[in-house]
Amino acid sequence: MLAKYQKPNVAGLGSMSSLSERGGMAINSVSHAVSDHSQETNGKIIGKLTGANVEYFISKDKVVIGRNSSHGKVDVNIGWSSYVSRRHLQINYEQERFFLICHGKNGVFVDRHFHRLGAVPLPLDKE
Repeated sequence: MLAKYQKPNVAGLGSMSSLSERGGMAINSVSHAVSDHSQETNGKIIGKLTGANVEYFISKDKVVIGRNSSHGKVDVNIGWSSYVSRRHLQINYEQERFFLICHGKNGVFVDRHFHRLGAVPLPLDKE
């Protein structure tokens, strides 16, 4: 089960909390980069994912978050807990917006709302 809501540290963007009480870590925010960006990133930094003990600069359209295993590695490893799926969630960058897709059987909380496996992609910015 996912736990512990944390306030976003970037105004206007969604906040995700994930497994901080079960051996995982919390992801505090996903934010756009200050520099210009386009749908095709071409190696440019388009955003930043921040959390406890992690700072990941997003430079591609899809970022997989979960736990590393003998079956492969993820872009952002959030711990070894069995509550964290190998591919727990994915952040997509489409039409200059970030979207979260939950692939984990335990779901994820975003701004105190639970999102489950198979739910419609969730926009992480607030328009």
